[in-house]
Amino acid sequence: MEYVAFVEAPVAYFGKVVAIVEYVGRVVVIVEYVGRVVVIVEFAEIVIAIAECAGIVLGIADIVVVIIEYFEKILDIAEYIEIKKASVVEEIVLAMSNAIAIVTKQISKIKMNFV
Repeated sequence: MEYVAFVEAPVAYFGKVVAIVEYVGRVVVIVEYVGRVVVIVEFAEIVIAIAECAGIVLGIADIVVVIIEYFEKILDIAEYIEIKKASVVEEIVLAMSNAIAIVTKQISKIKMNFV
């Protein structure tokens, strides 16, 4: 299994986002957010996004919907890109990490409202 890219991006309030990109005949991107939110994005003929939530911000599941919406915007662009070069993959992963960073800031604001 060949690793095309390994990216770490700092995220305000919640630590960091770790994105691991694996290439196995197709590109699989796994983004893990502090062990609480796992988003798996698979770039094949059809782009699939799966978000899994585990007790984040008092169980507010809407956050997952927000994450999926951000990813859909990125994936709309990604579908038209021929994903073969590592540089292209890195750009997509960076965009995904930035999207997660934006969502984390929103989570932080929501969390403050409950305190």
